[in-house]
Amino acid sequence: MSNRCINLTKDQLKALTEAERVIQKPVLWKRIQSVRMRNAKLNQDTIAEVLGVRPETIRIWLKKYRSGGLRDLLSQHYSGRKPQLGEKEMNTIAQWHKTVKPFQKVEELQQFIAKHFDVQFHPYWVRILAKERLKISFKVKETAYHRKMQNTYASFVRDQC
Repeated sequence: MSNRCINLTKDQLKALTEAERVIQKPVLWKRIQSVRMRNAKLNQDTIAEVLGVRPETIRIWLKKYRSGGLRDLLSQHYSGRKPQLGEKEMNTIAQWHKTVKPFQKVEELQQFIAKHFDVQFHPYWVRILAKERLKISFKVKETAYHRKMQNTYASFVRDQC
């Protein structure tokens, strides 16, 4: 953990200013500001508080800048988390839905995934998975609240005519 100041040259300050003008992502702007603030002799905890990030994040950003300059500071290499269900599993689900037995309810798909792939999903995420990756939509279960709202709307429309 380095608590060294950064002493920027005029060219480095100019490069930071130019980068600020063209960047689109707020997090990258924060990274540049962290370097500027450290150059102004602010400590890392203060910088973290001002920018609304953890002190460890500031340390990482400053380390990136020290090791690779502006290029490393602005690079974002996120691979993300590996999906719990790969293409093979998604194809299996799609084939089952098309040829064996279409899923009528979110719970049916949730149980199928748990039984065949040993993966547990919350019903909300099963609905999202079905809609976005499988192009399957489910009817939303109508509750007393839904019926009440429909009746209220219907009576409102009648009263307006």
